Amino acid sequence: MAHSSQVLVAFPVVVAIPAGRPAREKSVTAFEIGRTPVTNAGFAPFLESHSVPPPPWWADPDFSDPSQPVVGVTWEEASLYCEWLSARDSATWRLPAEDEWERAMSGGAENPATAWLAHWLLASKGERSTTWRWLFNHVTATTFSRDELHVALTDY
Repeated sequence: MAHSSQVLVAFPVVVAIPAGRPAREKSVTAFEIGRTPVTNAGFAPFLESHSVPPPPWWADPDFSDPSQPVVGVTWEEASLYCEWLSARDSATWRLPAEDEWERAMSGGAENPATAWLAHWLLASKGERSTTWRWLFNHVTATTFSRDELHVALTDY
C-alpha cells in the first residue's frame, strides 16, 4: 500500500510514567513515553522530508498498512526521526533510555515480563528485528515470567 503525503499526523499521544525504580534499582525520574509505537503513517512524512531509504519491509504487504507500527528501523534512524519530530513540533522528542524503557514496561510491578521486555531484548540485539511478529509467533501464553521469556529468546 502506498503512503500518502496527505496523511495528517497528529501530535504523538503519550502516557505519563511516574518516578520509581526499575528492576536494577536505579531511580528514574517521571517522564512521558509514546502510548503506541510509531506507525507507518507517522513515519512516512519523515521519509519524504529526508533522503534516507525506507526500512526494509516498507513495501511488504504484511507490514505496510499505514496504521501498523513501522518495523525494521535502526536506532540511528529512530534517533533521526526524533530529531525531525522535535523540529516539526517545536518540542523535545527522544528515544527512552534503557532504564526508562524498563520502568515503562514494568507498570510498577516487580520483575515483570511483558511484550515491551521482549521488544527491548530483541531490539537490543542491534539488528533490524520484526519484534512483534516474532513475539506473537513464539510466545503464545497470555502471561509469562521473565525466565520463560529468556528461554524463548535463547534460540533467537
